[in-house]
Amino acid sequence: MTDPKSISFDRIAHRYDETRRLPSRQMKTIIEAFSRELGEYGSVLEIGVGTGRFALPLQRRGINLLGVDISPRMMARGLKKGLTDVLLANALFLPFKDKSVEAAYSIHVLHLIEDWKRALKEIARVTRVAYYTVATHWEDVHSPFSTYWKFIRRAGHGERRAGVFERELPDIILPEKRTLVGSFTERREAADGIEALERRTYSGQWTLPEEAHASAMTSVRKEFSDQVLNMKKKVELIRWGVEDLVTG
Repeated sequence: MTDPKSISFDRIAHRYDETRRLPSRQMKTIIEAFSRELGEYGSVLEIGVGTGRFALPLQRRGINLLGVDISPRMMARGLKKGLTDVLLANALFLPFKDKSVEAAYSIHVLHLIEDWKRALKEIARVTRVAYYTVATHWEDVHSPFSTYWKFIRRAGHGERRAGVFERELPDIILPEKRTLVGSFTERREAADGIEALERRTYSGQWTLPEEAHASAMTSVRKEFSDQVLNMKKKVELIRWGVEDLVTG
């Protein structure tokens, strides 16, 4: 079931993994830390499971994990990779009984849901103990992505997103626990970022006027042609008690 207030990734399912892939050592570090945290629970629910980028390696580590998503094409790609136990469902209408799972998490999902507060309440309804996210914080980022959105904002359009990023939640709802997973430096070809932007890979681009997009891309290509970028970031695990999702 889809909903006009929730954005589906069907349109980019065929290239999602190639544009969201993390370096293997970095991904391994994140999954190891996350599996240690989730290993204490008998059941875990991922909201926005997609192609199984996080769910599949967690399942392979023995986490009893169920995933939901509104995009059948994304889940179909996950199933081909070996993902199991997924349902087509909307975060606003989870098809589970009250308190039927012990823990839940979402990663890069809430910004796609206009009524994200309702989604959190729905997560709290079906979850007994805790809600998690993996949050990425970039340090002094100067990249094709940042330049693109700077131009778009100056043109008076702003970044188009329905809800709120999970990394912003600690400023809205006080978490129970924050754990630093690690600090990382990624070496990236600027050309890869330019191509992703050109193809409107990111959901915030999908409703931008073509003229604004084309002008922003002209600026990005001019500034970043043939560059290699060293991009620094910190990654943390954040945990909330489910009761805080309702009262926070």
